[in-house]
Amino acid sequence: MDQTVKDKVLTQYASTVAQLEIGPINYTNNDILTNDKHIPTLYGGDIKLRDKHKRLVNYMGSTMVRFVISRTIISDYYAKNLCILSSLEQRTCFTRNAISQVIKTSVAEGWVFKKVNPMNNKETLILPTSIRIKLWEVYALARFFAHDKSDIQKSHNLLKALHL
Repeated sequence: MDQTVKDKVLTQYASTVAQLEIGPINYTNNDILTNDKHIPTLYGGDIKLRDKHKRLVNYMGSTMVRFVISRTIISDYYAKNLCILSSLEQRTCFTRNAISQVIKTSVAEGWVFKKVNPMNNKETLILPTSIRIKLWEVYALARFFAHDKSDIQKSHNLLKALHL
């Protein structure tokens, strides 16, 4: 197959993915947080849950450290990886002080909690709270709806056909 066709398909796929990514991480005037039509579907009618989501999103969007650490903690939870201060420091390359500040604020806000690792008493696990898990599920559902409305499946199938 002609390389220009492959390049075109890849560019189309990359463009679609980029557009889908920018929606959920566009923290200023984010549709899922500001449009009341999403409250019944995404938040089960719970306006307080949406307000908590706004607070988390605004916090995460304020600095790259907050965004990366917050996303890493939830990712580790779902990947069943141990999330401790030293592992966050190694994987993110942020300073221990910066990571500690994010964790301290996250604990105070009720997004994460710390627990002594039962397998190693010298380690403190950093785990998301049930509200943080719920907010991640809302985010995932919003991503699902965004993907469903886009042409990502068509782009994906074209790219898959070219590379199999």
